[in-house]
Amino acid sequence: MTTRESSQKARWLVALPFALYSVALLALSAFVPYAPALDDPEWLALGGYVAEHGALEPDGLFRRVPLWQLLLGAGIALLGDRGGVVTLQVFCVFVAFLLLAKRAERGGATPSSVLIVACAAALSPQFLLYSRHAANELFVGVLAMGVLVLMEQAGWRRALLAGALAGCAAMTKLAAVVLVLPALGGRRLQGRAGLAAFCLGFVALVLPLAGFAVAQLGWPLDDTSTFNLGSLDAEAWAAYADIGERNAAAWSSFEAAWRAGPVGYLGRAGGRAFEWLLRPGSLDLLSWLPSYPPLLVEVADVAIFFGVLLLAVLGTTRASLGFWLLPVALWIACSFPQKTPYSPRVTVLMPLLLLAPSGLDWLRGRR
Repeated sequence: MTTRESSQKARWLVALPFALYSVALLALSAFVPYAPALDDPEWLALGGYVAEHGALEPDGLFRRVPLWQLLLGAGIALLGDRGGVVTLQVFCVFVAFLLLAKRAERGGATPSSVLIVACAAALSPQFLLYSRHAANELFVGVLAMGVLVLMEQAGWRRALLAGALAGCAAMTKLAAVVLVLPALGGRRLQGRAGLAAFCLGFVALVLPLAGFAVAQLGWPLDDTSTFNLGSLDAEAWAAYADIGERNAAAWSSFEAAWRAGPVGYLGRAGGRAFEWLLRPGSLDLLSWLPSYPPLLVEVADVAIFFGVLLLAVLGTTRASLGFWLLPVALWIACSFPQKTPYSPRVTVLMPLLLLAPSGLDWLRGRR
């Protein structure tokens, strides 16, 4: 196949799933009116403050690493609340399809298997539902995909870009800092030049963004993990006017639960981990938006998530084991705290999409 033919096929691998996704998203918007859900009010307030004042909101309920609220602020300033949010999320989905096609173009899987997986992702309730809301999970997921795809390629420029994307992910969700590990272990980034370029890209993104946030708001840089670890609900958390006191209170409640019985705590965490896998991530949105057809959404959510998960397992090779590091880290990070967030399931799904076409090839006897 010539380079031109390969590029044309790659374009179709992006265009067809994205067209399917766009039609499904438009149909969803036509039949189910938008309503704020999950963290929409907080994220829109944070982004709106950036759009209006050019600075981070000093009185938010949580401290969060700054990149997503800065991007939301730019989107809201240009296109308004709804336009800015949807444009950012749709762009993330488009880039996800592009990365799937690029990996196929380099021989990661047959084009037909990539197309089947991409079309299934296009109809995933998590892709469609999160495209309408302000949570940052799609953005972190596509950054992870970018790092993992670049990790497989040679050259210091790609290593530099991979480091920059990993830095963006860490400044969007702190748990995504684990992307550093598979990237540094990647076969193509080994050697002084590759490692130096990756570290330079990472530091060049993290230091300015972290410094900007700390200079405006002080420490901690992010306290959402502390909130999830503890047993305080949002009302009790907000009752502490001092940020240090509320974090100390949440940490103390976690310590009390741990000291009451580490074995029992770990047993409960194991139960939460099992529930996290089985429970449809879209339920968090359905509880806010009862106008969605719940049975259809839940069945499609579970079928696509576990279908991709199974295919990813079958498509994993020794060289691609690092692709699992972020999904496993997020699974543990969501299950270990006393409060279990389910929205990161879509972030887990996205890196696994890169492995799923190879698993489908294996099932079809083409690998």
